[in-house]
Amino acid sequence: MTPLNPFVLLKFEPRPWIDQEELKARFLELSKLQHPDQQEVGAGARLDAEQKLQQLNQANQILSDDVQRIKALLELGNESDGDRAQGVPDSILSLFSEVTPVIHEADRSLKVADQATTALERAMVQGQVMEQALAVQKAAGSVGAARERLLEKIRDLDQKWQDDADFERLKQVYSELVYVVRWARQLDERQFRLLSF
Repeated sequence: MTPLNPFVLLKFEPRPWIDQEELKARFLELSKLQHPDQQEVGAGARLDAEQKLQQLNQANQILSDDVQRIKALLELGNESDGDRAQGVPDSILSLFSEVTPVIHEADRSLKVADQATTALERAMVQGQVMEQALAVQKAAGSVGAARERLLEKIRDLDQKWQDDADFERLKQVYSELVYVVRWARQLDERQFRLLSF
């Protein structure tokens, strides 16, 4: 089965940036038209409408997510994202060096906190946990700033996309964004666990 083109399904030109409010409005409009309750009576028509609605949902999820949207665009342009498998891009190695130790220290602190069973043990590790929560928050700020810079690059690419579809630059931004988004999720998860202690 041929993979579906999320841009075509939601009637957008394939491009790096999509206004999320416009996407939401278009998704809701098309979903109403494809909703099974709006279709002819009959099992076949209802099943077809359910499948189309499911495809619209999947397309909306892809286009709503910066990483998935760019990956879909690269695939449409027959551009490989295989470079990502070669490791962290040089352009974000300093961020990697900042984030990785924070994540490891947070994990270590969480392990110690999980082993604290008495009130006294928990009180003794509380300071360490709070210190790690602050370190995670600081690293998350750096990651958030990097993500915003990458999103700005995507918006810049989008402005010129009609005249100059720069897939090479888009692949570079994509390779960085994949890591930055992953680190943001990892830091958010650690922050939640640390603050829940």
